[in-house]
Amino acid sequence: MKTIETIGFRSHAFRSASALLLGLCALTGATAQEAAPAAASSAAAAPATTARVRLFGQNGVMVQFYQNSSCIGGKGPNTTVSGGVGDAFGSFLGRAKNTAIGMAETPTTASLGKRDGYFSKAYFREYEIPGNQPMTLRMGFQSAAGAPGSIYCPRLGGTFTPEAGKQYEVTLEAASSQCLAVVREIQESASGPANLREIPVAATRDCD
Repeated sequence: MKTIETIGFRSHAFRSASALLLGLCALTGATAQEAAPAAASSAAAAPATTARVRLFGQNGVMVQFYQNSSCIGGKGPNTTVSGGVGDAFGSFLGRAKNTAIGMAETPTTASLGKRDGYFSKAYFREYEIPGNQPMTLRMGFQSAAGAPGSIYCPRLGGTFTPEAGKQYEVTLEAASSQCLAVVREIQESASGPANLREIPVAATRDCD
C-alpha cells in the first residue's frame, strides 16, 4: 500500500471565504389594514441565514465536519458523514443510501456511480448549517488493502466559510500521486446539472 505524502485541500490561495449577514429593515407607520401585507413583504425580503453543503462518503473514506470552528475539534456541533462502522458496512454491501434535502443536481451527483470502488459504494449526504460561520473539514482515504494501486491518505484538514443562502459540494479526489479535498460552490443552471465554482480553503490544525 502506498502512503501519499502530498495531501491537502486544493486552493490557489489559502484564504477563508467570508460574508456579511444583511440586516432586516423595520417597517414603520403601517396602518392596521396594511399590517398583514407589510409583514408578508418583510418575510419575503428576509435574507437567508443558513447554507447547504453536500459531502460524499463510501467505504474507505473518512469525512467529518465541525460547525462554527476554524480548527479540527472545538466545542461546536460535529458530524461524521463517512467513516462510522454502519456507514462502512452499508457501503461495503452496496446498500448505502443518499440523504437529500433538495440541493441542486451537479455533474458529481449525476455520475455518482463513477465514484464507486472495490466493495465501496459511493453516497452523498446533504446538510443545512448556519451560514457565515467557519466550517472545518477533516478527511482521509484508504483504498482496499492489497488491491492493485491501493493508496492511503491519512489526514486532510481545511476551513472555509459557507455564505448564507448558498450551496456547496465537497469531494475527496484520490489519485496515484496525491489526495485532494475540493470545495465548490453550486451555481444553479436554468437547465441541466448546476455549475461548480471552486472555493479557496484555508489550511487548519487541531484545536488547542
